[in-house]
Amino acid sequence: MGIELKLEKKIKIIVDSIVILRYFYNADNYVCSSLTGDNMLKLFLAFVFLSTSVFAKPANILLTENNSVVFNQKVTEAYASAKALEVITKSRKASPIFLVLDTPGGSVMAGLRFVDIIKATNIPIHTITVFAASMGYQFVQQLGTRYILNSGVLMSHRGAISGLSGQVPGELNSRLSHIEALLNRMSEDAAKRVGVSKEVYEALVINELWLSGKDAVAKNHADQIANVKCSDELIKGSYTQDLNTLFGKVTLKFSKCPMISFPVGVEFGKSVKPENFLKINRLIKLNRRRINLTL
Repeated sequence: MGIELKLEKKIKIIVDSIVILRYFYNADNYVCSSLTGDNMLKLFLAFVFLSTSVFAKPANILLTENNSVVFNQKVTEAYASAKALEVITKSRKASPIFLVLDTPGGSVMAGLRFVDIIKATNIPIHTITVFAASMGYQFVQQLGTRYILNSGVLMSHRGAISGLSGQVPGELNSRLSHIEALLNRMSEDAAKRVGVSKEVYEALVINELWLSGKDAVAKNHADQIANVKCSDELIKGSYTQDLNTLFGKVTLKFSKCPMISFPVGVEFGKSVKPENFLKINRLIKLNRRRINLTL
């Protein structure tokens, strides 16, 4: 909790200093002398805090069975609900909770409801980004401290919709207006967290914004690089996930340590040797990227 507050204060001071720097840049020389001592102090402190936050040593985080929840599928109503329940259950035993993200995004409404539910636990819920795209990016900006792996990736873009219909003029206009207002609010929230205007944020993501570890921290889309370790119970543990395909059911075996993101075992009628995993990699990716209303 203490780390989170310190980082938020640093970000606020940095954002304040950016405003002052713009003032310097746009003002005539004689106007610059009118800056108050308070603003000059903010400018000085910004550079001090910037060096300690952006270039700080990585946070060392140990994930355990009780303090971590892994979100590693597309955002659907069913999956987000299951993960929300997992967060609620674990929040009674541990604080903070680390939400490990390895998701391509998905349903906007399911994602927003997921955030609402887990925020209601009233404990710090920090994100660790392995890969957080679209709605996954929004999770990062909506929750606690934004940790990211050095190799982690954040991606944000404009919303997209499919399957919408209705009378024109009529209910289609109302539905589009509702969706536009929803997406605008999400853009405003993300822009505020990043420390830019809504217009600047929308310009950044118009053709997809891709950021990796240190770049994400430097541009304030993440707070700190993290070195993440898994407890022995996670390293030794595993779980399975079934995929229904045109060729039958595929059972994937994953390590409980979320740093190991690719299946450690596959059964497709019979056990598949590790060297043949790549042959079904495309099938796994396709299954995780089937989405309707996306962001």
